[in-house]
Amino acid sequence: MRYMMGDSFVDNWHLRVICDKLTEVVYEGSKKLLIQLPPQHAKSTMVSIYLPAFMLAKHPESKNAICSYSASLANGFNRQFQRIILSKEYWDLFPHMIVDDETRKMMRLTTDDFVGPKGGGLVSVGVTGSLTGRPITGIGIIDDLIKDRQDANSVAGKKLRKEFWSDVFTTRLSLTASIIVMMTRWATDDLVGQILKSGGLDKGWEILSFPALGPDPDYPHPLDPRTEENEPLWAEHKGDYETLQRIREEIGSHSFGSLFQQKPKVLGGNIIKEEWIQHYTNLPFDPTKLRPSDLVQSWDLTFKETLKGSYVVGVTLARFEASFYLVDFYRRRADIIETKRAIKVMADSWPNCHTVLIEEKANGSAILTLLKKEVTGMVSVLPDATKDERLMAVAPIFEAGNFFVNANSIHTKDVVEELTTFPASSHDDIVDAISQGLMRYGKLRGINHLRAAARGIGRR
Repeated sequence: MRYMMGDSFVDNWHLRVICDKLTEVVYEGSKKLLIQLPPQHAKSTMVSIYLPAFMLAKHPESKNAICSYSASLANGFNRQFQRIILSKEYWDLFPHMIVDDETRKMMRLTTDDFVGPKGGGLVSVGVTGSLTGRPITGIGIIDDLIKDRQDANSVAGKKLRKEFWSDVFTTRLSLTASIIVMMTRWATDDLVGQILKSGGLDKGWEILSFPALGPDPDYPHPLDPRTEENEPLWAEHKGDYETLQRIREEIGSHSFGSLFQQKPKVLGGNIIKEEWIQHYTNLPFDPTKLRPSDLVQSWDLTFKETLKGSYVVGVTLARFEASFYLVDFYRRRADIIETKRAIKVMADSWPNCHTVLIEEKANGSAILTLLKKEVTGMVSVLPDATKDERLMAVAPIFEAGNFFVNANSIHTKDVVEELTTFPASSHDDIVDAISQGLMRYGKLRGINHLRAAARGIGRR
């Protein structure tokens, strides 16, 4: 890597430790390796691009695979690998891999498949792809099967990844093939979590776990030079302690713990703390002058007008600068007629709000049918995550002190109580309406930061 990358190579101890272990994989074979690293710490560069090139130099007949959450990402690694293996610098290191024009005509050089003159190569697929007819005799690489937080929490996504691992990937491995699962952690039940929970360390799996602030107390490495708690992994290139703390504040403790510390937690307990919720007596802005994109109405509907039934809850949320304000609120056990009236009244009260979210489950479809010609901007929402996961996705807003409720409202006590006691609260209608509304804002600084980190924008 140092020779091939030249001046662009930035060294750190964790790169040397990982490269030494990858060298063992190439020379010894039959390895099972888990690698946990924060986003953008060169893991894909090492494992998904340079390792296959080194593997083919030592074993030109080996058939290797790289698998990621999308075919486009995996194919991107394959293209970079191909540029390396056909470069002068590579041939200088491994002259036996030089190919002339005639030999090159016999090779397969496609976006997702490289086959060299000795029959070895590299195939790349996404999690929805297939490896049928493509055995893995060398190294099978899993490089981040999860795209982002929504994908991590998606029930359909979890099922897809489980089936890809069990039905597609592992069935193509030869007895002597090595497996490398490399990822930034998202959840306790992600692929690394599943392997560890099933006793992977007793089944031949090795783990290299290097959190952004370390060392890792559960998986210490003898070559990790960090001796004190919370020492940065790559301070000169990826941020010192203060920088990492700012990232923690932006994306929230839960996301920082999983993505940067490789310590995801089971959702449960009080997700929102009361001291995180701010109160206002007077709005610092004129809500009637806000742009439509800064206002959202969100409804959680249940038509059961009984003393013990769930509530119909509607909220109007306003975005001002970096904060979000609960500026209108409806909560009542109501039938469909009253619910229809309440939605229309709230919509009419905020003519500059052009987005009214209705959860499509439960009774949402009926309301959408009844009101679609009377209320502008009605949007059906089909949740693809649990209630816990949806609230956790917006928790960084609360933790940063950027969510405000009206100190003078008679409803504020109920709002704060439900938010801070969920999931143990007796009702969750307020939580559903607020989390649904906040998730609608797609241009949040913290969420953008999280998405950028998770997708590995820049050098990975």
